[in-house]
Amino acid sequence: MAKPIPTTQYQQVVDAVARTVDGASLEQIEAQLPDPPTRRTLQRWLGDLMAQQRLHKTGLGRATRYWPMIAKPLPNPAPASAPVAYAVHAGAQHHVLARETQAPTRIALSAQAQAIEAHVRQPIQMRTPVGYDRAFLDNF
Repeated sequence: MAKPIPTTQYQQVVDAVARTVDGASLEQIEAQLPDPPTRRTLQRWLGDLMAQQRLHKTGLGRATRYWPMIAKPLPNPAPASAPVAYAVHAGAQHHVLARETQAPTRIALSAQAQAIEAHVRQPIQMRTPVGYDRAFLDNF
């Protein structure tokens, strides 16, 4: 008879992966679980979660990272006024998108510099595409 699927433990693994901003390694997942299984069992669970399309894997060997398949806010232990990152799975890549609040500036900036900084910090989708002047580049 087949063993039942450990749904509670699977959810703990998915939550542990979602808490990481730059992907979770096997060691990071083990460290975040309250009662970690053996390494081989955890690898089997991760394989099951990928088959269920709840996780995505990138890299090979020691560079393997696991990512959640859905977009959701990542838990942030920093104060509420700090930036909050959002993880989004897009195809075979994982992106950390927008920040909800602006990070504090370390140096004093003029009004013009603040306007430039605000423009540069916009998500790439919000920016106006620009080309280049070939003659300028040839004379450079």
